[in-house]
Amino acid sequence: MRRNSTITITDMFCGAGGSSQGATSVTGVELIMALNHWPVAIATHNENFPHSGHDCSDISATNPRRYPSTIGLIASPECTNHSMSNGKKKPGRQLELFQNGTPDPAAERSRATMWDVPRFAEVHQYQFCIIENVVEARNWPLWDAWIHSMDLLGYEHECVYLNSMHAHPTPQSRDRMYVVFWKKGNRKPNLNITPAAHCPKCAKTIQAVQSWKPGRSAGRYRKQYLYCCPVCATVVEPYYYAAANAIDWSLPTQKIGDRSKPLKEATLRRIKIGLEKFGRVTHYVVQPPPFILNMQNNSSPTQMHEAMATLLASANHKWLVEPPPFITNLQSNNAPTSLDEPLPTVLTGHHKYLTSPADWDAILDECGFRMLEPNECKTAMAFPAAYKVTGNKREQIKQWGNAVTPPAMELLAERVVATLR
Repeated sequence: MRRNSTITITDMFCGAGGSSQGATSVTGVELIMALNHWPVAIATHNENFPHSGHDCSDISATNPRRYPSTIGLIASPECTNHSMSNGKKKPGRQLELFQNGTPDPAAERSRATMWDVPRFAEVHQYQFCIIENVVEARNWPLWDAWIHSMDLLGYEHECVYLNSMHAHPTPQSRDRMYVVFWKKGNRKPNLNITPAAHCPKCAKTIQAVQSWKPGRSAGRYRKQYLYCCPVCATVVEPYYYAAANAIDWSLPTQKIGDRSKPLKEATLRRIKIGLEKFGRVTHYVVQPPPFILNMQNNSSPTQMHEAMATLLASANHKWLVEPPPFITNLQSNNAPTSLDEPLPTVLTGHHKYLTSPADWDAILDECGFRMLEPNECKTAMAFPAAYKVTGNKREQIKQWGNAVTPPAMELLAERVVATLR
């Protein structure tokens, strides 16, 4: 190809356009075609990329020759049935295609979309492909065959395991696998991601290196790999944007005690876990900070100074809890006192600074509690503020939860495009 020319790309399974947004943020990259089977997602994508071609169709049933050839392909094959978040147990490497002895159409479709990558690459002979999926897709029984098919088409590859919190400014912990293919004979892209971190031993900011735990070569941040200082090998925590950056603090939160429909016991139990985990006592004043309640897979609550837990496509799994500060009464098991009430009797003796579970039961009704709004989910995914979305509230949250975080795709696309110039 001609050096310094425009790098044209196709976005397959484009969704709301996270990959398109990230890739086209790289200078000289132009989106030519976007494909997806969901009309709402295509409508959103068209709003933000009106000069690109769009096709709303079942991609697995289409002929690749009907679309224009481009230099690169970015794709996010359906990941629902590869992910543990769908609630189905995946024993070992086996991903079930059957439920109760009958074929599961959703599972079959999810696997079929992976094969659309070599099917399109065979026809269009892309110079590169960047394929995004959940980490669990690596356990697909046909993984080796899928990789081999691309090898036969003339591609080399490397798998990048990247948490979106390390692709700034994404305030979300979101582990994903990116399989980067490039044509044999082309330069290999530099895919070593070295996020900035503070090394306490070297007492300075360093570029951290990915370090796999013994016996691991694929997986999630913290569980299967860490980051270390390249000089002294100290384990470090790369800089990240906190969940607080995604919250619109101007929005009101309804008190739990004012709800017309009581919360379920399981939800209340999770809130109390957060209160007990994050509550701090300062001279009898308990100051529990706001936190995010994660309703999926019994996940722990998230503090505001941490990266937000992975955003899913379901509309009711992220809730903001805003506990009020209160005074804990450490004598006679008295109930806690709100800061807008008179102080209880002050005794002469010192009392243990202890917050008992009964304190949390008494204060629970005063906690603010609301679901995260679509715009907050958009910010958590690091989409630009001006990015438009179509559909109702549930459809909007589904689009954000299914999307690729643009900064992660921008980071990888920039490395790949640099080899073609």
